[in-house]
Amino acid sequence: MIKRKSSDEYSKIRDKINKKIGKIGEDAACKYLIARGWRIAERNFRCGRYEIDIIAVNDRYIIFTEVKTRSSVDFGSPSQAVTIKKRGFIRAGAEGYMRRNSCDLYPRFDVIEVIINNGVKTDSVNHISVNHIEDAFDINTRAIR
Repeated sequence: MIKRKSSDEYSKIRDKINKKIGKIGEDAACKYLIARGWRIAERNFRCGRYEIDIIAVNDRYIIFTEVKTRSSVDFGSPSQAVTIKKRGFIRAGAEGYMRRNSCDLYPRFDVIEVIINNGVKTDSVNHISVNHIEDAFDINTRAIR
């Protein structure tokens, strides 16, 4: 008799896959930023319950970046998952970072969308596309773009 996996087991498998996809996306976003002259100051910065995926700096800006990775755009663009609540969490994390670290750079809130394989089912990553949305929202968490 074949034993079927419970919903908890499927949930654990799905969580593991999502974490792996998220890590691939964050790695791709870091490579993208570095190639464009940014220095990565922090990855997965935590301030209490708030987390910022990437904090990067150049000679003018400090960017607090949310990375959203998907395997397709069938259900909308990845940036659509950055809700007003999530933007508030990012802002609160950025405020915590700025309190801990003296910084005279202009803060900016960006979103980087990463699409892996664009819906093609495969066991390996064959194609990654990156879309950097600069100034995605403002300090009051209003969407700009």
